[in-house]
Amino acid sequence: MFDEWSSDYPKPHPGTLARWLDRAVERGLVKRDGAGRKSDPFYYWLPEREGKLYRRREW
Repeated sequence: MFDEWSSDYPKPHPGTLARWLDRAVERGLVKRDGAGRKSDPFYYWLPEREGKLYRRREW
């Protein structure tokens, strides 16, 4: 994930990014699937893009 981060912006600490994503999910700004484990990582997407996603599994 951080390998593709734009060099125009500083990379946040991984814990900070996780907290930002948790809050976004709580507020309904972002959707999440997965258990957050290596074998079942979290996947995030914007609700308005849900119908346009390539689905790795049924959500």
